[in-house]
Amino acid sequence: MTKVVSLFLVTVLLFSFAAYGFPGKHYGKHGKRNWWNNTEVLEQLKLSDQQKTKIDGIASSHKETLENLRAQIKTAHEKLNESVKNPKSTKDQILAEFDQLEKTRGELRKVEFEMSLEMRDVLSPEQKTTLSDIKEQHKNRHGCDV
Repeated sequence: MTKVVSLFLVTVLLFSFAAYGFPGKHYGKHGKRNWWNNTEVLEQLKLSDQQKTKIDGIASSHKETLENLRAQIKTAHEKLNESVKNPKSTKDQILAEFDQLEKTRGELRKVEFEMSLEMRDVLSPEQKTTLSDIKEQHKNRHGCDV
């Protein structure tokens, strides 16, 4: 039974790592695509200098929180991996560490979403529609969000 639980948790962890994506052109250092750093998207949106400044400020204001949460996630991953490998770890201990990891991931997603909404408020209605279209096209081509 322990082997089954361990195999399940390792599988979940592997898929979790895969969900972060892989760095590439216009991607942030954590694999997430940042539309506000993509010159092609910015050109299509026709952002004013004032809008660019506001969006950069929003990204900067969230940077430390996002980095801290990502560091917490990394630590929680490492701790969970160690517990899964440790034959003395109990199922309850492993599940508690998994729950903490998921809680922190949820906090990260919430901060990212709040930042996205703040950036969205900087855009005009037309720019919001254009950005939505760009994201949908990217999703259709690549199977993931921008």
